[in-house]
Amino acid sequence: MEKLGEKIQNLRKSRGMTQKELASFLGYSESYISYIEKGERKMNTDDLQKIAKLFSVDLDFLLPKPRVTHFRATTNVSDSTDYEKMMDDFREYVNKHL
Repeated sequence: MEKLGEKIQNLRKSRGMTQKELASFLGYSESYISYIEKGERKMNTDDLQKIAKLFSVDLDFLLPKPRVTHFRATTNVSDSTDYEKMMDDFREYVNKHL
């Protein structure tokens, strides 16, 4: 499965764009783009949206599909506070397994 950095690199190259040009568009250094393409740095959602728009692709195309198959909440959902705790647990689980 193609990783985010590889997808960005392939899109950039297919449009004949250099790392320096992409870096300028996003407001980063060329080396930072290199790190992103190698998978050594993460991108924030605003930048992902900019890239999706720049290359005319859906944001879903860039994002990996989470494989959450065995999440079990440690909290019983009996009120809104418990629900928020369960959602925090779920987000933490997803972030660890992406």
